[in-house]
Amino acid sequence: MSGFAVISDETDRKYTVQSRVVPRMREIDLCARVSKHMFDNDCSDGVKSFPEASLKLGETEFYSNAHSRELTDPILDSGIAMVRAMLQFAGFTVNTDGKFKRYGNTKPTDITVESFGIARLIRDSKAENYIFKGLNASEIDAIRLTALNGNKGVAHLTTHETKSISLDQLSEACLAMNKVLNNWLVKPILGCDASF
Repeated sequence: MSGFAVISDETDRKYTVQSRVVPRMREIDLCARVSKHMFDNDCSDGVKSFPEASLKLGETEFYSNAHSRELTDPILDSGIAMVRAMLQFAGFTVNTDGKFKRYGNTKPTDITVESFGIARLIRDSKAENYIFKGLNASEIDAIRLTALNGNKGVAHLTTHETKSISLDQLSEACLAMNKVLNNWLVKPILGCDASF
């Protein structure tokens, strides 16, 4: 079965973007900032740990230790999963060969970019509704690698070899995915880009 939910009321569209899409973009943005910080501090192999890491919310400390990976890994995995999910939200996925293809497994209750009355995005770079409009080749490749990594090792485990992605590519993919979402959904619906 395929199809998607239709959100026709303008108020509902704005509410859905604010309450469902922007929070996911915020996760993607956090992953972009953390992966960039790790790359800039020579954690490019993803193994080096910062000498000190902590998570405190209000007066409650949840974590304080010398191994930052216990904090950074879930942030990076969340970002990878959200890039993959938002690519599917935009109507695409990456197959096992690493090529973009139309994501066709939507159900009538799924919310997609098309749910908001936005024309179906396509892969033809000459088309007006080209999904990656405004992105360069490096940004598109970073999204591809991140989605492939998400498919093979983060969203679920498979027997396929996990494709490694560098921290700088992950940061680039996160920033690029948010550009796609701002360009095709957030700005048309809310009148401005999402801010975090």
